[in-house]
Formats: sequence, structure tokens, C-alpha cells
Amino acid sequence: YNPSPVSDVLTSTTLPSSTGIAVGATIKSTDYLNVRGGASLTASTVGVQPINATGIITAGPITAYGHTWWQVNYTTDPDGWSVQDWMGKM
Repeated sequence: YNPSPVSDVLTSTTLPSSTGIAVGATIKSTDYLNVRGGASLTASTVGVQPINATGIITAGPITAYGHTWWQVNYTTDPDGWSVQDWMGKM
């Protein structure tokens, strides 16, 4: 018996309802948010969104590297993947 290695990445379709964040939700950043090309700390950074930036969740969640990631179509570019830690549902 050879067990396979455990992946650092888990994909989920639901989060606890207390977050209120889901695909289609409008969010607002509560701090500066790095925007990355993928849901990973090793993915390239495509830019930064400022405090109070808004956007719509288009994909996710993906849990990777100790964070929950969402793909966001921000009101102002750049768009991409950001961690949930500094997002609030509007």
C-alpha cells in the first residue's frame, strides 16, 4: 500500500454562511489586497487593490497555503485572485 501525498490545495463550493461571500457576491476590501494570476502565494502578482475597492466574486473558493481565495472582477483593474482575509460582503 502506497498512500498518495496530500495536496496543499483544496477546492470547496461552500463556506460557512457567516462569511456571506459566494460567487456573485459584491465585496469590498478592508485593506490593501494583492491580486494574483492564480489562487496561490506563488502565482504572479498582477497588481494591488486599495482599501475600499469593490468587485464581484466570479469563482472560488479555493483553499490553498492557509488562505481562502476568490477570483474577483474588481470595479477598477486589475482583476484576479485575492485572499478572503481582507474582504467584506457589501
